[in-house]
Amino acid sequence: SHMLTSLCQDNEGYVWIGTEYGLNRFDGMVFTHYYTYNNTLVDNYIHDLFVDDQGDLLVISGRTLQIYDRESDTFLNVNFPENHVPVLSDIVQMSDGTLIVSNSKKGLWRVDKSSMTASLMPDVSFCLGKCEVQALYRDSKERLWICTNNDGLFRYDYPSGRVEHLLLPGHSESLRGVSGVTEYKDGRPIVLGLSDVYTYNEQTEQLDLLFTFDHTISVRRLYQSSDGTLYTGSY
Repeated sequence: SHMLTSLCQDNEGYVWIGTEYGLNRFDGMVFTHYYTYNNTLVDNYIHDLFVDDQGDLLVISGRTLQIYDRESDTFLNVNFPENHVPVLSDIVQMSDGTLIVSNSKKGLWRVDKSSMTASLMPDVSFCLGKCEVQALYRDSKERLWICTNNDGLFRYDYPSGRVEHLLLPGHSESLRGVSGVTEYKDGRPIVLGLSDVYTYNEQTEQLDLLFTFDHTISVRRLYQSSDGTLYTGSY
């Protein structure tokens, strides 16, 4: 068996399962397996999966972003500038349809599906510098929360372009790395550190501890169901 890395469902009902060795599609009865040797996947290690508002499946595998083409049952490459080797970590879509992918120490990039290209978002990327971005979260106020491995948390107000560095290294030992963000239905942010989960008060910039994990567990992602239940991905 292989470690599961990501999971999503497309608008046709297929469940896509990313693993450390290949991508799988489940139709409720049968699994279809996709690998580099039997399809156009660039890498068998599937880092992340995302279905956009047009129903297209985007796949981060290795150092490549690909989009699934239903007609040919293959994966098409999104092209980055020549001589640029991306190290991709997460994908989000803003309410205006803009797709944004995080590129580890090289900022945020806008994806254009019509030309199958990615272009640097210079202003926010300049503020991020060489931060190693782990995860992205779009909140109900159209702000992008940018989680980093060693530099805390950034908040990017997408409409205005304003970028704030919220949790600096040393603010909390657990928060030298932020693995994920989500929010309650009332808009209060929930922040996942290396081993703790907090609520974040935006007025006072204070953190309130919700719970702590066993420190032998490495927590990767934070999810919330429609009924408000919190789930974490760990390994």
